[in-house]
Amino acid sequence: MCTNFVITAIDLDTQKSNSNSSINAVIVGRTMEFGEQSVADGQIVILPKGDQPYSYGSTNAHHQYDIVGVNIKDDKAPVLANCLSDGMNEQGLTCGSLWLPGSEYITSSNFKENGIPVYLFNNWVLGNFSSTEKVKQAITSGDYHFYEVDGYPLPLHFPITDSAGKSIVVEFTSSDGLPSVYDNHVGVLTNAPTFPEQLANLNHMARLHKFSPYNPSQVQCPILSPQGEGYGLSGLPGDPIPASRFVKTAVLKQFATDAQAGYHIKTAKDAKTLAYHLINSVDLAKGVTRYGDAQSSTGSDYTQWIVVKDLTHGEYQIRKYDSPIPYTISFDAIKQQNFTQAQYIDVPNNIEALPLITSE
Repeated sequence: MCTNFVITAIDLDTQKSNSNSSINAVIVGRTMEFGEQSVADGQIVILPKGDQPYSYGSTNAHHQYDIVGVNIKDDKAPVLANCLSDGMNEQGLTCGSLWLPGSEYITSSNFKENGIPVYLFNNWVLGNFSSTEKVKQAITSGDYHFYEVDGYPLPLHFPITDSAGKSIVVEFTSSDGLPSVYDNHVGVLTNAPTFPEQLANLNHMARLHKFSPYNPSQVQCPILSPQGEGYGLSGLPGDPIPASRFVKTAVLKQFATDAQAGYHIKTAKDAKTLAYHLINSVDLAKGVTRYGDAQSSTGSDYTQWIVVKDLTHGEYQIRKYDSPIPYTISFDAIKQQNFTQAQYIDVPNNIEALPLITSE
């Protein structure tokens, strides 16, 4: 039930001169909806460049770049402590995992030459590449094989964005297990169906409803007299299914970043503020989307954590379900520590609010 989106802060004056330096900041927001406690307990993980305590291909993993991300914390499977469900590297490249039922991989119980197990896909991307173009070249080269390890079925697709604001989606939906790579100009991804199907649905909804940030006039709508604002968005999907979240996020993001109408996202702060508001629009409370039926329910999906990533300034923010307070870590701070081994940081979740006035 995850949602991922990209917001770009633009220098309009520079953009008009057709300069390549018009981007002030690239911000990526992402929610993690799941029901497993091991995901809810995920830690911030810092993986420094160099050899890593896991393998892919024929040798130990070797990272060219420092990485920060969120792991899966499962005492029964300690190998997952270094498995990133989301992250970014010091070059401003970010990659995450979103659930996509129907994904098909090569199945193997052994590591192969140039083989990348799916549960380490994020680690591989972030440890070895600095741009979406380089990731695309590597994935489509045929030099690498992506597979799931027996006993670890992970139907996933992967949104990848770089500091230039270019975004792609990697999916494994072919019966031969080969990857598909799509350019993501919308800058939004949720779960099933596949990315091409999501785009087709978005286009259909936009044609059907002709969404507008303005109320319809009585000339356009002579029967209905709006009793408040927002009637121009009547019919916009608001339910939590992936296709609805894709359309809702894409439409809200488009109107909230409409520079021609004066809604110009100028700075990283503007973009991060908007990211949190978009995240709040798809936030899921516990108990809203339950598993099973009334007689056999075993829990529910909910927004276990969210992250907001500043790819331009190397900042990673995270907020857990039980606390509205986000925490941040920067690559500047990481470099000052000069880590040589993986670091694991629990995110506080017991703070409700920060005081404006403190008592002695």
